[in-house]
Amino acid sequence: MSDVRIPESFIPVRRLAARIGVPAAWLKREAAAGRVPSLRVGRRLLMNREAVERVLLQRAEDEVIGRVVAESAVVPSRGDS
Repeated sequence: MSDVRIPESFIPVRRLAARIGVPAAWLKREAAAGRVPSLRVGRRLLMNREAVERVLLQRAEDEVIGRVVAESAVVPSRGDS
């Protein structure tokens, strides 16, 4: 069964983790928590690279926006006016 080829649209989690530079264990935990899309086929966990990258980019953007909002909410002190 080693000649079975999985279309590029869905690839095993370990292969995706290596391609995007994150630990496979972290990616599995994110999938188990429902934070990244995945497909379980029997014992295999498959993911779509574009979908996972889109989710991770959105999370990164949300984090940056959250920091900007938090920083703008800080009211500077006016001193002894």
